Amino acid sequence: MLFHIKVEMQKMFIGKTKKIFENTYNFRFMIRHMLLENRTLIYLMLFKVIIEAAIPILMTVGLKFLVDSLINKWDLTYILSWALGLAILPNFLYALSNVLNEQIGKICDKLDLLLLEKLVEKSIRLEYAETENVDTMLKYERAKEAIELYSGGYNSFVRDISSILASTIQLISIIIIISSFSGVLVILSIFLAFLSLKKYIKTNRYEVKKQKLFSKNVKEFEYYMFRITDIKYAKDIRLNNAKEIISKKLRAFIENTIMNYKDIYKKTLPYNMEIQIMDLLQNFIAFFIVSAVSIKKAYGVGTFTMLSSAITNFYLGISLIVKSTSNIYKSMDYLKDYISFVNKTDTSTDTLELQPSFRKCLEFKNVSFKYPNSDCYVLRNVSIVIKKGEKVALVGMNGSGKTTLMLLLCRFFDDYDGEILLDGIDIRAFNKIFYQETLSAVFQDFKLFAFSVKENLCLNKQINEEILYSALNKVEMLHDIDKLPLGIDTILFKYFDESGIEMSGGQQQKLAIVRALLQNPQILILDEPASAMDPLLENHIFNTLQVIAKDQTTIFITHRMISTKYCDKIFVINSGQIAETGTHSELIECQGLYAQMYELQTDKYNF
Repeated sequence: MLFHIKVEMQKMFIGKTKKIFENTYNFRFMIRHMLLENRTLIYLMLFKVIIEAAIPILMTVGLKFLVDSLINKWDLTYILSWALGLAILPNFLYALSNVLNEQIGKICDKLDLLLLEKLVEKSIRLEYAETENVDTMLKYERAKEAIELYSGGYNSFVRDISSILASTIQLISIIIIISSFSGVLVILSIFLAFLSLKKYIKTNRYEVKKQKLFSKNVKEFEYYMFRITDIKYAKDIRLNNAKEIISKKLRAFIENTIMNYKDIYKKTLPYNMEIQIMDLLQNFIAFFIVSAVSIKKAYGVGTFTMLSSAITNFYLGISLIVKSTSNIYKSMDYLKDYISFVNKTDTSTDTLELQPSFRKCLEFKNVSFKYPNSDCYVLRNVSIVIKKGEKVALVGMNGSGKTTLMLLLCRFFDDYDGEILLDGIDIRAFNKIFYQETLSAVFQDFKLFAFSVKENLCLNKQINEEILYSALNKVEMLHDIDKLPLGIDTILFKYFDESGIEMSGGQQQKLAIVRALLQNPQILILDEPASAMDPLLENHIFNTLQVIAKDQTTIFITHRMISTKYCDKIFVINSGQIAETGTHSELIECQGLYAQMYELQTDKYNF
C-alpha cells in the first residue's frame, strides 16, 4: 500500500515537473519571438514597468507629506506644492503609460499576426506525405485551436509580464518603506499574504479549467449549429431523417455543459469565499497593527496614512502577481500545441542538385506502396513504360490505385518499393523542387483560390495576357470570362469580397486545366479532367487537349471511356495491379476488363 502511494506521488511529482519545464520552454519561446521580431517592445515594456511601479509609491509617500503638512499647518505654498504634485504627476504618468500602451499594442498586434504567419508557413511547407499523417494533422488542428484560445494574444502576455515586474518593484519598495518604521509589520504582512496565496492559486487553476471547458463547449456548439444549418448537409439531414439524432445530441451536450459548469462553480465558490474572508482578516489585522504601532511609537497621522496605504498596495501587488502569473501559465498551456507544431522539424531537407531531363521515357518498375499508418498495399508490383510525347490513359474502377500512382510520380510520397525512372534515373535522385517543376497536374479534388481569375491561372508566374486569353479560348472559357464584372481580374468566391463570383464545377475545372497547361510542363497529369462536365463537353475538351498539349507527355486518369480511344496507350488498373495494357482497339479485341467497362458505358456516349 505504501509502495503504491509512493509510486503515485512520484508520478505526480514527475508530471508537475514536466509541466513546469514545458511552460518554461513555451515562455522562453514567446520571449525569443519578441526579441527576434521587435526589440523596441522590450524597452517600451521596461519604461512602462518603471512608470507603473512609481505611481503607487509616489502616491503613498506623497500622501504622508501632504497630510503632515495639513495637520501641522505648514506654509500654504508648501501644501499647494504637494497637492499639485499629487494631482499632476500621477496623472502625467498615467497619460504617459497610456501612450506607451498604444505603442505596445501596435507591436503586439503585429506579433500576433506573425504567430499566425508562422503557423500558415509551417503548414504549407509540410511535405504532402505529412498531410496524410493523422498525428501531424492532429497537431496542426490543435495548433490552430491554440491560436484561437490565446485570447488577448501578445497584448495580454506583455500586460501580465509588466504587471508582475511592476508589482515586484512596488512590493520591494513598500517593504523598504514599512521596514524603516516597523519590522514586525513587514513580517506580519508577508505572513498574511502567504496564507491566502495558495487559495488564489487554486482558484486560478479552476478558472483555467473553466476557460478550457468554455472553449471546448463553444467549438462543440458551433459544430452542431454548422451541421444543422450548412446547406451542404441539408439534403443528407432531411433525407436520412437525421434531425432527431442531431437535436438529441445537442440537448445532451447542453445538459452536460450545465452540469460541468455547476461542478466547477461548486469547487470555486468555497475558495472565493475563503479568499474574501482572508482579505478581510488581512486588512483588519494589518490596520490594527498599523494603529498599534503608530500609537506606541507616536507616529503622526501622515505616517499612519502612508503605512495604511503601503499595506493596501502590498496586498494588491501580491494579488496582481498571482493573477498575472496564472494568466501567463494559462497562456503557455494553450500555446504548447502551437509551439510544438511550429517547432516541428522540417522533413524537407532536399540538398540534391541533380536536375531532371526528360528525353526518352518514364518507367514504373515493380512499384508497390501503402499509405502511412496503413498495412494495406494500394499498389502491388506495378510496371509500366510511357514514352516521351505519348498520350496514355490509366483506367479502372474507383479505388483501384490510379490516383495513388500519380501521387508517387509527383513525389508526394517517396517511401515506396521499386523504382520510378526518368530516362533511367530514379526520380528520388533529383532535386525535388526542380523535378516537380517538370510536372503539372489537375487532380479530381483540385482547388482554386479566392484570388482573381488571372492570379489563379498564373500563380507565381508572369504570363502574357495574350497567351492567357488564347488558352481560355481553346477550352471555351473566353466568353464566360468576358462576361465577368472585371473580366480576368474578377475575384473568385466570396470569402474576402462580397462582389466575388461563384463558378460552376465545369467552369472551375476548365480554369484548372488552363492553369496546368500554362505551367508548360513536360509531363501533364489530368485526373478525371472532365468529371464535372457533360459528355459532349467532355469529348470536346479531350479533343482540344490532343491539340494544345501535343508537346507534353499526357497522362489521363479516368474511369470513363469516352475519350480513351484517342490515347496512344491504355493501362487498366485493378486492385492496385496492372491488369491489361494496349491501345483501345487492342483491348476491345481482348474482351477483358477494359472491354467490359467500355461496353457498359457505350450506351451513354453515342456521338
